[in-house]
Amino acid sequence: MDSFTAYESLAQQREREAEQAKLDAERAALEKEKAALEKEKQKQAEAARKKKEQAAQRRANQIERQLVNTGMQVFRRGLMNTLFGGKK
Repeated sequence: MDSFTAYESLAQQREREAEQAKLDAERAALEKEKAALEKEKQKQAEAARKKKEQAAQRRANQIERQLVNTGMQVFRRGLMNTLFGGKK
């Protein structure tokens, strides 16, 4: 029969506790890294969303300018035809 001393028992317990502390530290580091990655992912998603919004706004502004320009051309033609009697 093995003789298992209290010292050996305490030494094994300390080893287990040290291993558990090491695992807990690794887990905490991984959780911290995971949180940082998630934050970066959200930051990139927000930047992409803003970029899309800006592109949509630029396109809307461009369309608005084109409509105003076209409207002004039609108005000028109509005004010139009224004033100077366009094609008959």
